Amino acid sequence: MNIPSTRTLHLGVLAIAGLVLAPLIPIQTLAQDSDIPRTSDGRPDFSGTYDVSTLTPFQRPSRFGNRLILTNDEAFSIANAEFERKEDNQTGSDPNRTAPPQGGDGSTGAAGNVAATTRSGSTTVPTSCVSTMNSGLLSLLLH
Repeated sequence: MNIPSTRTLHLGVLAIAGLVLAPLIPIQTLAQDSDIPRTSDGRPDFSGTYDVSTLTPFQRPSRFGNRLILTNDEAFSIANAEFERKEDNQTGSDPNRTAPPQGGDGSTGAAGNVAATTRSGSTTVPTSCVSTMNSGLLSLLLH
């Protein structure tokens, strides 16, 4: 016969107490005490526009090898290069220009504008979004 550990017993007691007490505390009452904007039914209002752009590439560039984290100098260099690129692109366009060719001009379009941004407040800057593989690359499985 297995005897449950003290930790298991404590977790079981906490779980039962939570199940018994949960219906006694109205969730709406807890939720209304915050400064979070709410919808008419009391749920948090997450509507709006969010900027989720990042300078971090999805797959790690080969120049970073197996490194997971950039140095502060590397992160600054990447962010500064992006800032300068955007500054260079701020020149006015000719209002009398012709329309782009049908099907686009072959550029990367909007996806090219969200290549990477360092995260403010972050103490580390990853070399890629893929961090579960040593190479930072996704491998394709072909059957």
